[in-house]
This record gives sequence, C-alpha cells and structure tokens, in this order.
Amino acid sequence: MKCVLFPQRVATLCHKGRLGLTLVELIIAISLSAIIMGACALCVSTAVKAWGHVNAMDTSEISQARIVSALQRDIASATRLNETLFEGNSSRMTFSRLSQISFADYGVITIPCKVEWSRNSAGNLIRKESTITDIPSLKYDTEQDFGKCSTFLLSYAGIPLNTKSFTPNPSITSSVKPTYEWQSEWPGFQHYPAAVKVQLDDFQFLARVMVYSSPDTQTPQKGAAENE
Repeated sequence: MKCVLFPQRVATLCHKGRLGLTLVELIIAISLSAIIMGACALCVSTAVKAWGHVNAMDTSEISQARIVSALQRDIASATRLNETLFEGNSSRMTFSRLSQISFADYGVITIPCKVEWSRNSAGNLIRKESTITDIPSLKYDTEQDFGKCSTFLLSYAGIPLNTKSFTPNPSITSSVKPTYEWQSEWPGFQHYPAAVKVQLDDFQFLARVMVYSSPDTQTPQKGAAENE
C-alpha cells in the first residue's frame, strides 16, 4: 500500500537501504589492488633474477671445475714421447702424453698424443689433441671448446739452465719459489718443467708435472746413450 500511495518516498527509502560502492570507494579499491599486484610482481621478478644469478654461478663454477680437472690431468700426465718437447709461453702450451683412445679397428688403446692448450681469437679456451703416429688408421685429431675465458695465464717452475748441480724437490707445493724459478716461457727445453701455475679468470692453481727431469739429469742420460 505504501508503495502505491507514496512512490517517491518508498523509492528514496529503498535507495538508502541498498548495498553498493561509490566512485571514490571504487577508485580507492582499484588503487590498493594495483599497489598489491605491483608488490607481488616485484617480489616474483626479484626471485626469478636471484634464481637466474645463482644458476649462472653454478654453471660457471661447474665449467671452471671441468677446465681445472682437465688441465691438472693433462699436466700431471705430460711426458716426453718420440722426441717431443714441452713448449709454452704465458698463453699457450703444448706437450706430449699417453692417452687412451677408442679406434674402430683396434678398440681402446694407449697411444702417444700431442696436447695443446690455448685461447683462440674469439677468447675461447681450446684443448687440441692429436696422435703421434705414422700409421694412417691411428690418426686422430680432436678439439674441445671450453667456452669464454677472459684470463688464461701460464708460468712454469724450473731451474736456470746454467745450474750444474741440482736435486729436485719431490714435493711441489705453492712455496715453489725457494727451490724453483718461475718462468713465463718454456721454449722447448730438453727437460720438462716441475710444475705449471695456471691463472684461470679469478682462480689460480698449481699443477705438478709428475715426470719432471732437470737439465743435469738429462745430460748423463744423453752421454750414456752416446757411449752405447
């Protein structure tokens, strides 16, 4: 009855009793939602960047560990074969070693190889290995790319060639200086260095040459061979 007799009054009362949002309330709600969503997006972005940084560090450390392991293995097994010499400077070295290689006709055999470590023109660290043989079926060449390497510096522990008497220290440690002399070049001496110090980016390590022989140990061997 009231709705029929007093339609304007009832409409006013019904309007006052409705639940709704004003324009100001709607703007405030949208603003708060935008702030909360922006904060959430920032947190997610920071987490993703942090994960990517940690993942990149892990990848870099794994790659560096592979390089160090390969260098230490090669240097430790360096030995004089077929009159090959140990040659190197501050950024490259080459020497011989025995490697186990699988061939289709012979299976896995141990064969003399020449190994070279250097950086190419693109700044990548490269390891090359080739067999030392005149048998065509045993010819083998491989090249391994370890990726970008901003710093690759080499130095060699040895003694001056004019040293007449010398007893090699069987324990090569980081305190090599009192016994051996560090040299930036090893120009194909008839003897191998005692150790090689490698600067790899921000990491430095020492690799011992297991078959080290000094100049004065080479001379008697040469003389004995001539007498025979």
